[in-house]
Amino acid sequence: KKVEVDGVKYKILVEIASLEQRHPERKLKEPHSSVPLQVVPSPKTTGDVSNGDLKKKCRVILRNLSFYAKEHQIRSALEKFGEIVDLHLPRVKSDLHVGFCFVTFSCPEAAQRAVDAKSLDIQKRTVSLEWCVPKAVHQQIIQTNNVEDIAKVAESAEDVVPVKDQGENDEDDHSEDEAEKSASRAPEPSDSAVKEERTIFLRNLPFDTTRKELFQLFAKFGYIEGIYLVKDKVTEMPKGTAFLTYKRAKSAKLVVTMASQYPSANDKSVSTHSSLAKPVTENLSEVGDFSLVIKGRRILVDYAVDRETAETFDSKELNSHAADRRNMYLQSEGRVESTPTEPGSDKANTWDTIPEQDQKKRQSALKDKTTKLQSPIFFINPNRLSIRNLAKHVDEVQLRNLCEEATKKGLLSGLVSVNDHIAHLRAKGEVSTREILAKVQGNIKTKEDMLPPWEATRKSKDYIPSVYVDREYSDRSPAKKGDSRGFGFVEFTHHIHALACLRELNNNPIYSREYVAGGKTAVALKHKAHKLGSKGQKVTETRIPRLIVDFTVENRIKAKKQTEKRLQQKVNHANQRKLSAAESADNDHDSKRRSRGASQRARKRQKNETC
Repeated sequence: KKVEVDGVKYKILVEIASLEQRHPERKLKEPHSSVPLQVVPSPKTTGDVSNGDLKKKCRVILRNLSFYAKEHQIRSALEKFGEIVDLHLPRVKSDLHVGFCFVTFSCPEAAQRAVDAKSLDIQKRTVSLEWCVPKAVHQQIIQTNNVEDIAKVAESAEDVVPVKDQGENDEDDHSEDEAEKSASRAPEPSDSAVKEERTIFLRNLPFDTTRKELFQLFAKFGYIEGIYLVKDKVTEMPKGTAFLTYKRAKSAKLVVTMASQYPSANDKSVSTHSSLAKPVTENLSEVGDFSLVIKGRRILVDYAVDRETAETFDSKELNSHAADRRNMYLQSEGRVESTPTEPGSDKANTWDTIPEQDQKKRQSALKDKTTKLQSPIFFINPNRLSIRNLAKHVDEVQLRNLCEEATKKGLLSGLVSVNDHIAHLRAKGEVSTREILAKVQGNIKTKEDMLPPWEATRKSKDYIPSVYVDREYSDRSPAKKGDSRGFGFVEFTHHIHALACLRELNNNPIYSREYVAGGKTAVALKHKAHKLGSKGQKVTETRIPRLIVDFTVENRIKAKKQTEKRLQQKVNHANQRKLSAAESADNDHDSKRRSRGASQRARKRQKNETC
């Protein structure tokens, strides 16, 4: 188009911007890119380092981490190099992390000492330490297959800002980008705003919704501090959700209340906990100017939650009802750590303190479980426990009492939490994510009420309906039971009770003396060795055997047949009781009406008919 300004003619060229023009740093993915790199300052240089430059000058990445390495174990291994300011351990859906972490030291000298070490052992595994470089630099190094470029980048005297960081916040590393839930150019809502309930979460937005349209719709409720459109991190296309932060919590509450008054007739996940809720209005025209509608779509509004609570839920499973039918998240329950799980905890329950025979049993059981779970037919029963290493004198009654005592103790000591209950609800798929979120926020129940209690007034069979001890069947005499084979099964009504029992009994030497095969002898030998050791005599180490408790792995087809058989048995027993009650009532009624002679004649007549 040609325009004329002050007598001078100008030709204006207009074209649609491409993705490469918007993000020139992505050209680095091409093998022969000529985009200049801007490098990390040398950590050897001295001087003051601001908080904003810590990630650029004092940050290292640890690779090849064990999936079971804990944060305190990583800290204790790296504190010898210097003070640690931040440790970021990206995680996936489960509790396991992704095998690497980022560590920020307080000064460049400490980071340099860590990198010079090159490697160290954490959780009996050698991990490598390298400088944290920008994503663009890391991709180019991989393409050139020159690992030494990392050291050259770190030794450079230039500023450490990749091209994409000019005017934007740097995410430091490509792997850390993958751990983010979403990507957007606008700043994300702060944790303080979420805690103060000033931030709301918007859903069901049209994909072409702009920040201006959201501002025009929600500005009438109060002053808006920020609007964050959630976008896909790869395609950078909107996901149909957004976060909106008000200056005052009163404004956010007004929006949530307004949204709860007119929920969608087809969406059950809309908040309805407001005391001002009104009947659902299906016709949008009846709502008038108070409806939250953009381009004909009603916006669903909820309070935003913090990252820790959000990680409990998977956004892809918002409307899903089949999250983990096989309960694979319980596969690592009962695993014995090689080091204490918590700093300062007792080292008597680690792998090295278990007898060699118990170690072989656990390894064999783990191998068998892993093999079975490779088939989709098998699943983990969340309510049924298998208990090994039982003493031969332990029968069903003693095993029931043991599990009841351990469950009560586990609940009182806090071995199970609300997060365990939430994970079970998500695995079952019977409750939507929004309903679980409402429970966590306290809109339906408090966190304490979510855990099923063990009421002393109820019978033990209400919580533990089935207990079975496997026995030898060489002796067929019905009056005498066979000897125990050393293992049994216990079925619970609630998963939380089964989980509390498992975490209390598994690998716990407290129960070895009375309930474990060979436990009484081992405890006596250890006490004797302790006395001899106190006198200065040389003694050998005595390892005490423990109970091996785990969730059972069952065949889905067989389990279904057994369930149907049990239900049919219950129906048959109920019908039999009804029939017996009816016959006894008829007999009582006839005996009251008939005289003695009539009863005798009736019996004689019945006898003749049978003959």
